[in-house]
Amino acid sequence: MSKLRGIVSLMREAEKTADIKSSGKIYTFNYEVVENGETEALFEGLEVAFETNKDNEVLSVIPNRNQERPDYLKYLEVAKDVRSCVFDYFSAFDELLQKYRNIDANAPQVDFLRMRRFLLTAYNDIRDIDGNIIDKSLNTLRSEIDKIFRYFSEFKIKSNYSVKYAYEKIFLTQQPNYNALVEKITHAQSMITRATLQEKPLALQIKSKEKKLASFTDTKSKAYFVFEKNLKSMRKRYADLVYYIGKQRELLAKLLRVRVIFIERFFTNFKSIYTPLVKEFEEHLILVLNIKAAELDANLWASAKQSRLVRNFFIKSGIVGTYSSKTFLKYYLRNIDRQKAGANSQKLFALLEYLESISAKNIVLIRRTFDVATSNKELLEKFDHQLQIRIIRDVEDIFKTPKKLKDKPIKIDLIMVEFEALGLTCYPFIERYRKELDNSASPTIFCLLTREISPNLMAQGRKLGITHFLNSYCTDEEFIDAMREIL
Repeated sequence: MSKLRGIVSLMREAEKTADIKSSGKIYTFNYEVVENGETEALFEGLEVAFETNKDNEVLSVIPNRNQERPDYLKYLEVAKDVRSCVFDYFSAFDELLQKYRNIDANAPQVDFLRMRRFLLTAYNDIRDIDGNIIDKSLNTLRSEIDKIFRYFSEFKIKSNYSVKYAYEKIFLTQQPNYNALVEKITHAQSMITRATLQEKPLALQIKSKEKKLASFTDTKSKAYFVFEKNLKSMRKRYADLVYYIGKQRELLAKLLRVRVIFIERFFTNFKSIYTPLVKEFEEHLILVLNIKAAELDANLWASAKQSRLVRNFFIKSGIVGTYSSKTFLKYYLRNIDRQKAGANSQKLFALLEYLESISAKNIVLIRRTFDVATSNKELLEKFDHQLQIRIIRDVEDIFKTPKKLKDKPIKIDLIMVEFEALGLTCYPFIERYRKELDNSASPTIFCLLTREISPNLMAQGRKLGITHFLNSYCTDEEFIDAMREIL
């Protein structure tokens, strides 16, 4: 190994390497070999001791800690960390996200960006059919979604820069020392420009006066003496000006190097924090939009199905299916040939496929006879072929299935249970289901079928969260109308 001394001649912050000039030779080293990892102590012009192997590879670098750091290196100090810069830049969006920081990520969601246009179209169409449906709460929810979407659109614009541009716009501009450095560079450039503009005319004036001085015949005269004195003064002024320009250029070169070092030094750290942070912001905004869109969609159709005008519209238009965006979109597309459809219609067909994929509901039928249950199943499949329907004879089966599928339990959306099929065990069954299997964020709907719907039976049922009651001897039309209401 060889022990040498030299001066750091060039630093490459982006690559974390630097050059040492020693006895006319250049040695390149990686920051990792700096003693005690003190890379912050490095600067161009720093005296160092270093060791090399026989192949002239630098094995270690020891900075001269007693060497005074140049004043311009103070500009390399960072006053504000990356997270603070990013949060300040996106402060408006952060405030919005803070408002929804406790939003339940398990709440029902729809893909807002995919569904936005049709959801708003359905909203407007339903309002046109029956204006009374759009009450204050629905209007407020629609306005809330519009506001969040405006924020999201602005966020996408502000976050759509390249990382390098974002680094300059978000991080560098919020660093007082960097701004002072840029100001110093601008000032030095301005001074050089002004001095250079003075230097050329002054050089020409001196050359002209030198010719005139040479033309004097009487070099002993007072006029010659005064003229020569003025010329000497101009020469001194010119020499001072050239010296000043040289020093300013030297300073500018150092400041420009410091700016390069500053830019390179913190970029990797900025990128590692900025990119996932922006992604986190975007995902949270989309989560809020998806949840709010699902809320608007559910509330809109919950109100619509109570409207006599909407119900009549569905009947007159021959619309079959639940009161939902999926059914309404099918109605929109009923006369369009997908093979001949344009780009916008193709998007609607794709949206329909998406809505069908997320709206498939699981229904369990518990009836007194298998024939009745089968008849119900056929009616429901005709009503909506997306429905997943199971006929259960032994209620214990309903408790076994989720245990077999612990990692991905099947969510049951509706259980239709006939009181006469279970007798007095009906209520204990529902109570046990609520306790062991139900999801409080999205509880299963229970519809109780019975021969006689008495006030006492309804009171008992409501204590267990039963929201729908239906006569077990209802007609097929009444059954489907009830399903349209429930689903």
